Amino acid sequence: MSGNQWITKILILISTGCLTLCFPFVFMHFYLVGIFIFITFISIYVFFCMKLLLFPAIALILLFSCSSHGEVEKMLNEISSYVGQRPYDALMALQEIPPETLSSKEVNAEYSLLHAIAMEGSFIPVTDLSIIQPSIDFYLQKGTPSQKLRTLYYHGRICMENGDTEGAMECFVKGLVEGSNSGDRLFLARTLYAKGEIHAIFRDYGKYMEAMLSAAESFREEGEHISYFSSLSNAFSGCLELDDQLRAEEILEEMVSVADTSNINQFSLLHESGMRYEARYGEKGSVADAVLKYRNNVPPTYVNWLSVAEVSLMGGDIEGALEAIEQFGVYTAHKGERFYAVASKVYEELGHKEKALEYYRNYVKMSDSSEIALLGNDARFIEERFNLQMQAMEREMEKRRLILYGLFFIMLLVGVIAYVVYRLKLRKLENETYRLQCSQLEQEKSALATTLEESWVVSAPVGEIIRERLALLNTVMAANISENDKIDRNAQSGIDMLLSDRKSFMNSTVSAFEASHPAFISHLKGCGLTEVELGYCCLYAIGLNGKNVGEYTKMSRHYIINSEIRKKLGLEEKSMNLDKYIQTFLK
Repeated sequence: MSGNQWITKILILISTGCLTLCFPFVFMHFYLVGIFIFITFISIYVFFCMKLLLFPAIALILLFSCSSHGEVEKMLNEISSYVGQRPYDALMALQEIPPETLSSKEVNAEYSLLHAIAMEGSFIPVTDLSIIQPSIDFYLQKGTPSQKLRTLYYHGRICMENGDTEGAMECFVKGLVEGSNSGDRLFLARTLYAKGEIHAIFRDYGKYMEAMLSAAESFREEGEHISYFSSLSNAFSGCLELDDQLRAEEILEEMVSVADTSNINQFSLLHESGMRYEARYGEKGSVADAVLKYRNNVPPTYVNWLSVAEVSLMGGDIEGALEAIEQFGVYTAHKGERFYAVASKVYEELGHKEKALEYYRNYVKMSDSSEIALLGNDARFIEERFNLQMQAMEREMEKRRLILYGLFFIMLLVGVIAYVVYRLKLRKLENETYRLQCSQLEQEKSALATTLEESWVVSAPVGEIIRERLALLNTVMAANISENDKIDRNAQSGIDMLLSDRKSFMNSTVSAFEASHPAFISHLKGCGLTEVELGYCCLYAIGLNGKNVGEYTKMSRHYIINSEIRKKLGLEEKSMNLDKYIQTFLK
């Protein structure tokens, strides 16, 4: 064995050993992949020198790569099965997957989407677009409706975290359209909820309420009780802003029936909603009772003190409103527009004009800033603009459909016209063919009738064959007599049969002559005539001339066959005609 062959065998053993050792640890120690691939390529190089190892090396590489890719997909599928219930565990499992193993765009997209879901479930804000970028790049082009919906939802959430309400609204609107055929009701609900929050920012309370009610319905179907209650609460606030008492009452009743009183947040929100409803639609004396009930039943840290201040003002309890404002400062560090608006009213009622003016200035300052930001933001018009774009696309698609239908109709009409023209031409051709065939059969009929009457060689067997042939010809010709020159299909079939049956008639004639004139047939066979040439001679024998036989047989070799017969019979080229010779010889 040569040195190269020994080296090759050693390299095969090393490659196989590396594969065996590396396979269990490949996902934890990715550098082993490089070692294995290096050794494998050396084996391939040796093969090209020796022409021995190509298929083993390729098989090993494919086995390794397929196993590695499939293992990562298996891990991601497993994480996907529990990411909703155990998001923190899913996040830890995802962080243990080496980034180098995410070899394909599809696998990378799935990983990034699961990462975003796990972070949100673990209450970690998703603020970095790079987390979801692989999903954006892949799923928005090739993903399913559910994958597109989830990707656009997280893209929108990232935009909201970064203060880009315009970008967020665009993502949510697109997500609802792209995911309209998705069965993922949970992410449809989340997208509707997030979209409703943007409507609230722009004080579009009608759309805010509708979005929250739609989200609530989907959350209820998915068994998401907390999100369902939160959506109902937001929808209730929208009804109060729209002064829709009937709907507010219906939603409040639903909140009472589904509230989990052991959940302090729901318990507080339920009492706050009841207090606000009483303040808006109840009797004036019941407002104080509603405020007292709320404050007595809910721990101070969970009380919405701004709502208490607003309701107290509506009930005329200025001291209670002031206490609520002070409590709000104790439990909440951030003071927004709503706080300054309520506080300015409270101090105005108390007669503290300077303090009221100070709070009012702060309110105007913050409100103006918000209004300027909102005026420069196109988010509130995105939905309308997107709907207009969709309508324009639908109109364009309808135009294209109409054009396609028109083209199809024109093509169909042209096809029908072409078919009709073709059928007319075919009918004309058939008629011409039919008339030609009838003419041929008429000539045959006339020739056979004359032969039967005048030829002295027609014996009883030959005469019987000719009579049968004449009977067939008469029957078919009679069936085809028509004033409008239309072809009868049954008669046409009979014509075709007669035309194709001439060879059989010639064979029958030969058999008849063999019985009645054996010496005649024996002499012809002795001259070396073929079956076709014997048939020709028998047709001449019954009295047909060269023209009749040529028209009857319709053979392109008619003259060649005659010439061959003449040669075999020893006739000179310019001696008597073949038909005369045969008839004279028979006598």
